[in-house]
Amino acid sequence: MNERNEIAIFENDIVRLALADRECEKCDYQLLDEIIYMVINHNEILWQILRDGIKIGGKEYMLFTATTGQVRNVTVTLMRKDFFEKHKGFLMVGLTTESINANGGMNVGKYLSYNALSLSSSVKLQTVIDIDRCIVVGGLENVVTDKVKYIDIRTDDKGRCYVNDTPKEYQTKSIFIEHTDGAGMFIPGELPSSCQIRGGCITMI
Repeated sequence: MNERNEIAIFENDIVRLALADRECEKCDYQLLDEIIYMVINHNEILWQILRDGIKIGGKEYMLFTATTGQVRNVTVTLMRKDFFEKHKGFLMVGLTTESINANGGMNVGKYLSYNALSLSSSVKLQTVIDIDRCIVVGGLENVVTDKVKYIDIRTDDKGRCYVNDTPKEYQTKSIFIEHTDGAGMFIPGELPSSCQIRGGCITMI
């Protein structure tokens, strides 16, 4: 870790949590070691980090997420393990990987995307949202049938995913399209203006 590898990020849920731990409400510059972006060039190293975590500068880190852009650039976001343990109730809105898996599990890409929402540039609402008044609204979904190219992902006998020989030609498939996927909705008048809700795991509840 050196100054050459430091990057600037926008204000978001994780930055606000890290600053609160330091008893700072806001600051122009503060080095945060709670998250680290790491470029992964070898899958075996990634599997070791997934299984055992990694020590950097004498501190334990774990895989937290990989945004869509990071996946394209073979990059992952690591989080300091003690920071995650302290704030996991907030970061996962009370959910756990155990409770998710006990209810049938979920798409890994979606899980990573929900975690990544905590890193989205955002401002803290002055309006208090009572999570006990939040309800699940079914998304508007349609089936679209058309010719597509797709990635055929399989699972090996060790439970690891790999890309199978993907058809080079277009295939006709019927695909479910979620028109309101990830859209947070609220009753008119509850908030002072229109907004986009960027809360990690909120759309998983």
